[in-house]
Amino acid sequence: MIEIMAPVGCYESLAAAIQAGAGIAIAAGAFIGLYFRKAKNKVAKKLKLSKEDKEKLTVLVKIHDIGKLPVPDRIALNRNPLTLEEKTVMSLHTVKGSKIARLSKEFKTVEKEILCHHEWWNGNGFPNGCRENEIPYISRIFALIDAYEEMTTENLFKTALSKDDAVEEILARAGEQFDPELTKEFVEMMK
Repeated sequence: MIEIMAPVGCYESLAAAIQAGAGIAIAAGAFIGLYFRKAKNKVAKKLKLSKEDKEKLTVLVKIHDIGKLPVPDRIALNRNPLTLEEKTVMSLHTVKGSKIARLSKEFKTVEKEILCHHEWWNGNGFPNGCRENEIPYISRIFALIDAYEEMTTENLFKTALSKDDAVEEILARAGEQFDPELTKEFVEMMK
C-alpha cells in the first residue's frame, strides 16, 4: 500500500483525498506531481501565461482527476479493454469533477477546464465533443503535459516511451487530439 504523507493546504488535502478514495490507480499520481509541476512551470514560461492562467494551470494539474473518486478500482485498474459501460463510467469523471469544483470557491475557477481536459482538437474527445477553440486554452495546454507525462511514465499497465518517442507521438496527434499551434510550442520546448 502506498502511504500518503500528511499534506499542507487545501489543494494537497484534496489531492490526498482523491488518492485515498480512488485507490491505487489515482495514488500513482502522487509520484507524478513533481514532474507535472516542473513541466507546468516550463510551459507557463514558454507560453508567457498570465498570472491568472498560471494559477488555473496549477490548480488543474493538482485536481484534474477529482471526478475519479467514485470510479471503482475494478474499472480503474482493469488491464483489459473496458466494456462500453465501463468506458462510460470512466469518461464521466470529467463531468463529476467539474461539479465538485463548482462547489468550491478555490476550485470553481477551473470548473470548465476540468470538464474539458479530455476533449480533442478534432471534436472526438469527451464528454461533450468540444473542438478547437471551444476547448479552454488551459485545458489544451494541460492535455499536452498530461499526454507527455502519461507516455513517458511507466506504470502497472505499460512501459514508458522514450522522451523522443513521446514527442513524435504528440506530433503525430497534432490537429487531431492536440491544438496544432500549442503542439509546435510544446515540442520545441521538450527537445
